[in-house]
Amino acid sequence: MNLNLLNMRHLVFVALAMSFIVACGNKKETTATTVEAATEKPMEQIPAIPEIIVDMKADITTGDNYSINSAEIKGDNLVISVSYSGGCETHEWKLMTNGAMMKSLPPQMNITLWHNNNGDNCRGLITEDLTFNLKTIKAGESGTIVLRLRNHEPKIVYTY
Repeated sequence: MNLNLLNMRHLVFVALAMSFIVACGNKKETTATTVEAATEKPMEQIPAIPEIIVDMKADITTGDNYSINSAEIKGDNLVISVSYSGGCETHEWKLMTNGAMMKSLPPQMNITLWHNNNGDNCRGLITEDLTFNLKTIKAGESGTIVLRLRNHEPKIVYTY
């Protein structure tokens, strides 16, 4: 009987050791899979919406060539559809104003879309929508501003 008890203890010890090894093995495998999956599929970050730049001293020019197809207000954002030639370099865009409000009802503000093609000499016709947040030009909690976008008609009414 002592031999059976010794064998039982031995079997219990072996069973516990095996379950510990299997459990550790699964944990390592899961961790590796998780790290591997995170490396293969990084989380996509939502890019921040650039704000309109207000600079009273800015010499506002349009920069490199482009065409404005349309412009519309969506919430506190101005979405501008543009076309330009390129396709080989990253293009930079800024929406700028000197911040001056014209004395009218509602007040009006001149804004300019600035473009830097970074020396892109490719000839592909690119069309894209650019989005800019307008919160920096708000005058109070609520109101209306007529935006006069250079090289674009009609004027854009921003009500907030």
